[in-house]
Amino acid sequence: MVADAGGSYVPASGWDPCRRRVRKLYLGPGQKCFACRRCCDLRYASQREDDAHRALSKAQAIRVRLGGAAMHEEFPPKPKRMRWITYRLLRARSEELWVESLTAALRLPTG
Repeated sequence: MVADAGGSYVPASGWDPCRRRVRKLYLGPGQKCFACRRCCDLRYASQREDDAHRALSKAQAIRVRLGGAAMHEEFPPKPKRMRWITYRLLRARSEELWVESLTAALRLPTG
């Protein structure tokens, strides 16, 4: 389906196999026709992460938010003007995510 100048959708043969109403069409890798994100199996990097990497990414984001490096040994100090309660909550959440990522990485596949 192709949007015309008025914003309505016009079906186009050979485009978007699922025939959903979408705003954008993509030409996926190795595909010969345009399709929606679902048909092209296009996802964001965070959606392709497993549990271990997702938890690690979140823990690193907290460290960067506090002004530290993503993979530094020491936890960054409290930034100026941040409330102590916020800092303590972020630190606790970062440590929870770190343990979660290690647990998920060490988990053996079942089956």
